[in-house]
Amino acid sequence: MTKNEFTVRLKKLLGGLPQEDIEKSIDFYSEMIDDGIEDGMSEEEAVAAIGDIEDIVINIKSENSAEMGKTEETAYEYENNEGISAEQKKGRISRSRLVAVIATFPLWIGIVAGLFGVYVGLWGVFVGLCSAVLGFAVGAVGGLIVSPVLFAASVYTGLMLVGCSLMLGGLVVPFVFVLKMLAKGLVGLFKLSVRGIKTILITKEA
Repeated sequence: MTKNEFTVRLKKLLGGLPQEDIEKSIDFYSEMIDDGIEDGMSEEEAVAAIGDIEDIVINIKSENSAEMGKTEETAYEYENNEGISAEQKKGRISRSRLVAVIATFPLWIGIVAGLFGVYVGLWGVFVGLCSAVLGFAVGAVGGLIVSPVLFAASVYTGLMLVGCSLMLGGLVVPFVFVLKMLAKGLVGLFKLSVRGIKTILITKEA
């Protein structure tokens, strides 16, 4: 089942629920599928990995029923007499966590700076490898272009140049694969870091 087929069927099976809840569920599972594809799965494998759609629909409807059963007092419960409801506090920056992060600033800033330096260094390695691959490709093409001239002067020299050019061209393919994996890993590391920061600072539940 493709991602589009999954979302269309999910929307159909969730008919009867509030439109906002349907859209939230579709967005949530669409993101899960996208994450699976980013991790190297095919679209069908990513869809299959999130489970049977019938079970997903049952869980969503059960959660929706539980939410509908809450009283208005519970849904809009005020915390700490600050006039902020439980629902409003979701997704807000936690004041206590922010204070703790600021208070421990001298302890973790050095570690963070060091890790950031390593991350920037890895991108430097990536750029260097890109330059090397470009050099291989240019050398291979240039060698093949020049080889007819050398063949006229010496067959052996021409053959050697052609061989070197083909060797350089052959190195391009595995290096491109390595660059692709490295770029994917670096982007994934950045996303993981952002999620970690959100987990530390953002209040998920009231």
